[in-house]
Amino acid sequence: MLPAPLSVHRERTAPGATIVVAGGGGPVTVEAWLGGGTSDEGTGEAGLAHLAEHLALAQVVPADRAAGGVGLDGWVGPDATVFRAIGGAGALVEALAAIVGAVGAPAPAPSLVAAEASRVAAERDHEAPRARLLSWLWGRGPGSAVVPVFDGVAIERWWRTSFAPARTTIAIRGADDPPAAARLVAAAWPAPRSLRPSRGRAERPPVRAPAPPRARPPLPPGWWAIGGRVARPDVDDLAALTVAAAAARLLRPWSGLDHADVVASRTRAAWIVTGRGQPPTARELARGLAALASAGDAVLAAARVGAGLPLVGVDDPVGELAAGQHLFGDPAWAARLRARLATVEPAAVAAVVRRRLAGRVRVAGGRAARGPGPAPRRPRGPGTSTRPTPGAPPAPSPRAEVAEATLPAGTRVIAMRVPGATEVAIHVAWRGGFADEGEGERGVVAVLAAAAPASCAAVDAAAEAAALGGELAGVAGRWSLGLRSRWSRDRWRDGLALVLACARSPALDAAAVSGERTRLLAMARGLAGSPTRAAYLAYLAARWGRHPLGRDVLPPPGELAGLDHDVAARWWQARYAPGPAVVVIVGDLAPAAAVAAVRERLAGAPRLRASSPLPPPPPPPLRAPIARQLFVDGPPATAAVVIGLPGLAADAAERPWLDGLAAILGAPGGRVHAAATAAGARSLRVAVVDGPGAGYLALELEAAPPADAVVAAVAGALRALAAGGPTAAELELARAALVPAAEPSRLAAALVRAELVGAAPGAGAPADEATLRALVAALVRWDEATVVTVRPADMTPGVRARATRPLPPRRGARPRRPR
Repeated sequence: MLPAPLSVHRERTAPGATIVVAGGGGPVTVEAWLGGGTSDEGTGEAGLAHLAEHLALAQVVPADRAAGGVGLDGWVGPDATVFRAIGGAGALVEALAAIVGAVGAPAPAPSLVAAEASRVAAERDHEAPRARLLSWLWGRGPGSAVVPVFDGVAIERWWRTSFAPARTTIAIRGADDPPAAARLVAAAWPAPRSLRPSRGRAERPPVRAPAPPRARPPLPPGWWAIGGRVARPDVDDLAALTVAAAAARLLRPWSGLDHADVVASRTRAAWIVTGRGQPPTARELARGLAALASAGDAVLAAARVGAGLPLVGVDDPVGELAAGQHLFGDPAWAARLRARLATVEPAAVAAVVRRRLAGRVRVAGGRAARGPGPAPRRPRGPGTSTRPTPGAPPAPSPRAEVAEATLPAGTRVIAMRVPGATEVAIHVAWRGGFADEGEGERGVVAVLAAAAPASCAAVDAAAEAAALGGELAGVAGRWSLGLRSRWSRDRWRDGLALVLACARSPALDAAAVSGERTRLLAMARGLAGSPTRAAYLAYLAARWGRHPLGRDVLPPPGELAGLDHDVAARWWQARYAPGPAVVVIVGDLAPAAAVAAVRERLAGAPRLRASSPLPPPPPPPLRAPIARQLFVDGPPATAAVVIGLPGLAADAAERPWLDGLAAILGAPGGRVHAAATAAGARSLRVAVVDGPGAGYLALELEAAPPADAVVAAVAGALRALAAGGPTAAELELARAALVPAAEPSRLAAALVRAELVGAAPGAGAPADEATLRALVAALVRWDEATVVTVRPADMTPGVRARATRPLPPRRGARPRRPR
């Protein structure tokens, strides 16, 4: 059964761009998909699409974005260059202006081209191995890390032919009046100079001849890949291939498997499995494919639930609209594929594996990628077997080495070696986040996270990080503040010096503090009318009160008024000395040497002063409100629902399994999502929030008012889950969500969190289903839920009851008494 037709407005502009608008309240998101991705690059143009995207974003003034409270980013896929702007409610003009400013930027100066080419090369050096493996399979894309410095003529030609209006899709979500929003885009879009051909050129962009196949880049050391290309798959085949990839992640039929995925473009799809260690032999490859073709019903049921859309960069509803229209000419294409994913049968998976994959995929790995022929056979000794049984846990990877130390100033240092890692992650964090902010200090942690990495002492940290080919950013949390970074394996010591310099003496530039405060103010004002935000704030106030869990991430505009540079500087000096910090380093390095490097850099670091203000102990949580269902008046045409369920404390032994439960509740093909969608919900998001001694689960939904049917449908799905427990498919989905992190950045983040909350990563989480079943029984309780619904005032129960109540019969008129 196909989903209900999407409520979208679609029209074309005079130059030929397609506009797709979905209504609804809340934040505004605008995505522009412009034809001109990596598959359009011709001979000698490798890297031009990525460089053009960088140059477009680099010429949008950051202050202009901050003034409108708009976030702007971009990426490049096989078939398109994508720019996305996100702003608050009613910020459509600002979001559209940011994108128009990017694609309509003037011809860049040679110095800017050279600088951005260096950044593109640095990004390629640090690309995730899976992305590099996918590029290897696709035959185009990132390729070599050496990016030519193209001249202005080549860049202008690329913009003129690739970012043409006829190859453009603009998708908008969150517009109050879709036709008016489309008219606004139509009026603004022809303006950018880069979208108009130069004088003397034909209006129709020239068509390039197909470029010859490009030599594939080498695979990252220590990694292997199994992959194949599928020409022009239909929706049925693409759904079956996607489920087969999800089943491979659950079955893990090859030793050392790291990930399995499908990526689709306009004309083809790529099926790819990546792993580390010794690559499978030809016989092991055939056995693994046979295991996928014969996967049982329980595994495939979990694979259907965990399968995502095979589209690069698509992770939200507006991206689905844009990708469907741009790639396949239908904004409902993604919705149809989702519906098909939920109904894929074992026979379809078996057929697509045998017809599309068996005999058509190949293995590459080792120190050099092998050619298209069969993989060389690995010598075997008596009694050796390299094929794991389907469903068995993967073969253990080389044991990670860990070194720990506590420095004299109190700094905790943890270093972990991950063999074969191509990057080194360095994280520094402190206890004390926005839950500890007092009156006149709201927003200071977010400001510090943005300002601290900008300049350290007398060093321009952003420029220094770019010169080293690394990344450095701040992270603001409810209970912590941190600096996270990643560096190449041969430059991690320089990166460590920069990160620790920021930790010891950030400059906290006044302009950076003021700019971030302005951005927070604009965001707070823009989100003021969001029904989802109103529902969430009402839930926090009703359930948590003054407890730190009741503190919203974004303070209201009035509380940001007193935030300035002096407040930020005092807060940092009082709480974030290097002494109480946690430093985590993860990568392919010697852990003892990493600990020694930190010890040397922090020699003589001061402890936290005794007079420094420490956060007060959190008050006990409120008792659950007597009225567990609350109604709040909101704007017309949109309803938002927040359902709060019990959670766990951050240091609870079963806390890791809570992420598995959240995966069950929020899975796109799961029972809760299916029930909510069938009742009219437009979106569903599940959040896990925890802290010292308490935590909660929150389900956030958006729907057409009055949303009573959505609440009833979700309640029924939760009651059924609590009564019958998770199915075998849901258990597999939860296990997949709990697979340990493999990338250095994720490992470092997990180690930092574990150190701050006082628990080892994954400690106390047994590898059986009893814990998850007990967790479901304890937490998925509708009688303990707090439900907040924001909807128009004329759709609250009392008003509707009065409107539908029959009027009393009129009494007959009494005759007047004669005088």
